[in-house]
Amino acid sequence: MICTHIISILSSNGVNSIPDGYLVRRWCKDAVGTIVEHDDGGEGIHIELTKLWSEVYETVHLLKSRGKEDIESLCSVMRDFRLKLAPATEELTKEQEIEQLLGCNSVEDINILPPKKAENKVAVAKAAKPKRLCGNCKQMAHHDKRKCPNPYAKRPPPPPTPESSSDADDMDEEVEEYESSD
Repeated sequence: MICTHIISILSSNGVNSIPDGYLVRRWCKDAVGTIVEHDDGGEGIHIELTKLWSEVYETVHLLKSRGKEDIESLCSVMRDFRLKLAPATEELTKEQEIEQLLGCNSVEDINILPPKKAENKVAVAKAAKPKRLCGNCKQMAHHDKRKCPNPYAKRPPPPPTPESSSDADDMDEEVEEYESSD
């Protein structure tokens, strides 16, 4: 690995890019953990575009110290080249851009249908589970005391309220029996 001092010496000597021998692969933008054996499709174009931009920047950097005529001649050459390319290049639609990015064409006719709904899923699941004895209704069923559909099946009736007259009479009789026994 080279230090900043070496980079400054290289730039003062007119070297605008770090030589490949000094580039450590793991620090590069396109570094990957494993060896990729298949072609990524658009990566070759990306590398070529990077080289083109590098050439353009170096050319503009060289023209910086030259006269105005050289800059104007480069601009006219680039303008002529762009006009020459204009009819050949066409605007791609979003679908075409995606197809070009993926490297395959989209299918016009899609034959995939949604799956049919199964009607017996719950019945099969319940049949596979063993029945339990419900502590409330005392039946062998697919529920227990907490989920019993008839929660008051075997529970005793609620206790009578003290306001009922029959209970008050019974209480009076018990009090009389207690007092008479003394």
